[in-house]
Amino acid sequence: SGGLDFGPELRRFVLESYELTVAACQDGLGVALGRRPLIDPLLESGELVQPFEDAKASTLGYFLVSRKDYEPDSMARKLRNWLIAESDLS
Repeated sequence: SGGLDFGPELRRFVLESYELTVAACQDGLGVALGRRPLIDPLLESGELVQPFEDAKASTLGYFLVSRKDYEPDSMARKLRNWLIAESDLS
């Protein structure tokens, strides 16, 4: 809770997608957990704010997998190399 007391009047609603959740926050309808770097442009522009100094890194991630016997063609190798390069930026 970040040291906040929301009290018994806390209302909660669940949205169907991440995009709707971010849009609801932009409209001032509540707070949500955001995934960086997806929300970085919104933080930089001031459309969203990070309410706490101590951001926590997620232990969740994405994995690029294939069958053991798969030999990637040149396009698959380019995609793999691009994904790895992009992940190094975050």
